[in-house]
Amino acid sequence: MKQIIVYESQTGFTARYAELLAQALGCEAVPRRQAPALDSYDRVIYGGWLMAGRIRGLDKMPHVRCLAVFAVGLMPEGEQSLQRLRGENRLAEDTPLWYLRGGLRLGALPLHQRLLLRLLRAAAGGGVMAECLGADSDHVDPDAIAAMAETLRAE
Repeated sequence: MKQIIVYESQTGFTARYAELLAQALGCEAVPRRQAPALDSYDRVIYGGWLMAGRIRGLDKMPHVRCLAVFAVGLMPEGEQSLQRLRGENRLAEDTPLWYLRGGLRLGALPLHQRLLLRLLRAAAGGGVMAECLGADSDHVDPDAIAAMAETLRAE
């Protein structure tokens, strides 16, 4: 099966997961803006970072066959609802979808996003959200793609 991973990454966490998955599946991972024509692929796997529940760049993907999707966010895995992600991003029930925890690199964000995160942290008043937004972090787990890769290989 000819497949490719196309991704949108702002601070590098989604790119890292895309490269790890590409190694596991033996295929290529490319940034969305550099992707070749996708109609010659049997499966396109899309990865994007999350902002306000939306998988960035997914809406710019052309309609392709056998799309599988992974979203990379800051919150711990239990904090994200796949059903909510599926609904907010208009993904069909039969579209494979995974959530992977990434991290935060404040210095890599544009000023307006850093200010927004500061406001969100203040509004959170403590707890998991405030903790996640407080400082740079890296939660990329190479083992997190194992089940994903196994599922994709089996299809």
